[in-house]
Amino acid sequence: MKQMQHRSYKTNMTYLIPPHGGYRELKSFQMSELVYDGTVAFCGRFIDRRSRTHDQMVQAARSGKQNITEGCMASGTSKKMELKLIGVARASLEELLQDLEDFLRQRGLPKWGKDDPMAKKIRRLAYEVNRSYTTYKTYIENSPPEVAANTLLCLVHQTNFLLDQQLRRLERDFLEQGGFTERLYRVRNQVREDRSDKTYTTYSYWGQHDILQQPLTAFFCSHRCPGPLVAKAYDLAQKWRLEGRPLIGGFHSPVEQEILRNMLRSQAPVCVVLARSLPKRILAEWRRPLDEHRLLLLSPFDARVKRATRETAARRNQVVAVLAKTIFVAHAEPGSATEAFGREMAAAGKTCMTFDDPRTENLKAAGFKTLLL
Repeated sequence: MKQMQHRSYKTNMTYLIPPHGGYRELKSFQMSELVYDGTVAFCGRFIDRRSRTHDQMVQAARSGKQNITEGCMASGTSKKMELKLIGVARASLEELLQDLEDFLRQRGLPKWGKDDPMAKKIRRLAYEVNRSYTTYKTYIENSPPEVAANTLLCLVHQTNFLLDQQLRRLERDFLEQGGFTERLYRVRNQVREDRSDKTYTTYSYWGQHDILQQPLTAFFCSHRCPGPLVAKAYDLAQKWRLEGRPLIGGFHSPVEQEILRNMLRSQAPVCVVLARSLPKRILAEWRRPLDEHRLLLLSPFDARVKRATRETAARRNQVVAVLAKTIFVAHAEPGSATEAFGREMAAAGKTCMTFDDPRTENLKAAGFKTLLL
């Protein structure tokens, strides 16, 4: 059995999926939230709840806010998706803008010009300390329809201005830095080339390092998995055993662990990526496959990381995604980290597969291809 060794790769994993999210700090999101709250109140006062216009205006305001949120969360793995969703937010608010202008025109109410004293007053509220919907509440909920509609128009115009600025910045960043797919391709090649450089990140491993040169399939499954999908996963593992398919994963959930046990009893090569440093002692079930050069234990963490955490598990999954040619997710519980990870990988252009089953509709909707046993 090979002793623990170290290899270095130029794979800055904190850069592979850069910091993203943080939408609550964006001025565009904060403004869109004010627009949404104001639209709900405005429509409740002046638009018949049974009318289609009521629903369309509220949904347009909600779409503006929600697409900013989704775009920011997707930005870590898809700049293209971020650009698209921010653009959808901008379009939704433009639709709301037209509805508000229609409201004024059809009732013979004046639309404030940008130099109107009231319009200037509303715009100045953007500089108030601790500004919230309460800052505008009186103008929307306790004022005549002319004031309420024009107040919302001012808010939408300010939000659209911020979104236009945001889109221009995203376009410039994309042209200068590229997107996640380009980073993924670049980092994957750097990992495989295994060149030595002082800027490389060090990985420790036990076992057969050449396994990384094979077309690896990553296996993932949520902790909670419906019985029929568990059975399908075990049948698939049996098929992979007979094929000798190279497998990679963290193998943390119960189904993943059982798949690992089955694969270790075969001749198929397996790479286990840990969410902590390499253990000082080798488990008994690992010894034989290590001796037979068909197992690789890999850790991107130094000896100080003694236990797995949510953060180290997320980084572990990033490593698995870089090294794998194909990602297979047997089941992702809706709203789970596994589902979020799967969506990110599919959006990034990775080849992602799942079972053709009604319980995997969330993955298929994210772009996963289906596998028939």
